[in-house]
Amino acid sequence: MEVTVAAVQMACGWNREETGLVRLLAKISSRGAGTLRRARSVVMGFDAAAASCRPQACMLGLGSPTRGDSMRAAGLALTLLLMALPSWAADLLTPDPALSPEQVVTIQLSALQANEAGTDAGIALTWAFAHPDNKRMTGPLSRFAQMIRGPQYRMLLNHRAHDIRSVSRTDDEAVFAVTVTSQAGEVVGYRWSVAKVIGGEHAGAWMTIAVSSPVSVGQAI
Repeated sequence: MEVTVAAVQMACGWNREETGLVRLLAKISSRGAGTLRRARSVVMGFDAAAASCRPQACMLGLGSPTRGDSMRAAGLALTLLLMALPSWAADLLTPDPALSPEQVVTIQLSALQANEAGTDAGIALTWAFAHPDNKRMTGPLSRFAQMIRGPQYRMLLNHRAHDIRSVSRTDDEAVFAVTVTSQAGEVVGYRWSVAKVIGGEHAGAWMTIAVSSPVSVGQAI
């Protein structure tokens, strides 16, 4: 059964523009009976996230949500999506020009946070959103997985929490400051760079081109 974007918007009573998220929900809902009901719960989660991210002044009618507020709300919604849908849904999450740079980083971090040691599905999903230039340097997947388990990136696996902040953005590249609290409680920072693919299979899609070495921020209380 094919589920259209319009069907998702109608089921969720959601007519606003969040094209990447809605397109993912439509694609996933087409694969499983009852999944559209889960889409509704994810959208409700997005609404709750958006409300919680607004500064107090906005709640009082004194201002509008900033781009950072919207980015955090969309990130929370995508995290809810990855957590709420069946395990096979991860196979449908592929690079798409409709996904924003922020959403790409959120997908990768959420996948690593939920990675299962037996299958490494989270690492595989992270690899799927690696820029072709990055893949040429870090691939194949088996070598990439070994790198993620190494001393520089193992803190990302099954981490407790993450925070994504925009640093810069052009038409072709976006840079984010990512703070991660590891499973052991260590807090580290990464510089996460995402670039638009110029040609080939994923032309026009945003994909991660580089992630810096970690910088220690301290220890979580």
